[in-house]
Amino acid sequence: MKTFVRHALLLLAVIVVCQTGIALAGDFYWVSSEKTDAAGDQKAAAPAKSLCCPEESICSDKGCCDNACDGCVCSALESCRTWYVDYLIQEKIGYTSFQYGFPGPSSLYPAAYSPVSKLDYSLNSTWTGLRVGVERCEWDIHLEWLMPMVQHIDGGMYDYDWSGPDRAFASLSHSATRWNEGQQINLEADYKYSECFLGMPIEVWPLAGFRFQRFDMTAYDGIQLVNDGTIPNLPNPGDTWSGDALTINQQYYTGYIGFQLRRCIERECRPPINLVFQFDWGGTGAYMVDHHLRRETDLYSMQSTGGDTVHLALRGDVPINCHLKLGLQADYMRIRTTGTMHQIIGVRTTDTWSEGVLVKSEQTDITAYLQYTF
Repeated sequence: MKTFVRHALLLLAVIVVCQTGIALAGDFYWVSSEKTDAAGDQKAAAPAKSLCCPEESICSDKGCCDNACDGCVCSALESCRTWYVDYLIQEKIGYTSFQYGFPGPSSLYPAAYSPVSKLDYSLNSTWTGLRVGVERCEWDIHLEWLMPMVQHIDGGMYDYDWSGPDRAFASLSHSATRWNEGQQINLEADYKYSECFLGMPIEVWPLAGFRFQRFDMTAYDGIQLVNDGTIPNLPNPGDTWSGDALTINQQYYTGYIGFQLRRCIERECRPPINLVFQFDWGGTGAYMVDHHLRRETDLYSMQSTGGDTVHLALRGDVPINCHLKLGLQADYMRIRTTGTMHQIIGVRTTDTWSEGVLVKSEQTDITAYLQYTF
């Protein structure tokens, strides 16, 4: 219920702000190609400046155009360079997960099988941050940083264990989770390659960037949901426990390349809508440490993995006035990596193995932003 209420309030706020901004924008500056003289005849207005291009201004020397639809034409900037700062509010929906098997044979696992254990951590939470960048006629570079707004994470953590190959999981528990620290950093550079795509007025912008994510969480206050009795020393179904049970620090590093398709939809006497579709792919390195806190002997699991990330995004924004824009962006990202792991049990370090080691994440983000240009 808390998740639903937060999502509903965020959506309502975005709708109200966007509708207010569009209403205000309609009073400012949208230029028509014709106007009517005193005799009632139509005559051509001065050539209108396109409000979709970064090198054009929506302001004259005296300020915003008050009566643009009657023929006011905004003056061009001396330079097409534009600095901008975005304030971001993001609703993140998704999970991050790791699992592993054992190579065997050993006294505990006589034969290799996978998976032995899997932990799924929900990422459902609200984030906030800034995006700072500079855009010129032919290129754009920006830096983005976000962090969680609150400690609580909706959804919690599910811990699965298997007692043998080709079986259903033998144990399942659930714990609440909170953020110790969360970071999302993205540095990206885009370059305008073409103003036409498949014969349509769509700009093509190749891009390259680097993306970093850190998910540092604690699982606490758990309940045992399933125990089929094949794994010793586990709580019975329905048993609960209080206090911290496990911490995880998971990090993803991605260098990526891709492209954007940009289209500005101009509307007579209405604010233009800027639409951007983005696709990128990149190689990803991941590092993870989890620490079990409820065992008599300290247990650390450490994984180092590599793989790839696929990312899709669609965003749109509209100007409010000379310096402000309102925007909404939807992202989907899929991360999948495999590699090796080892454990530290008390003072003993195990050998490294790769059997069944898998670290992955799926994330869907809805981001509202307010942009200030200068």
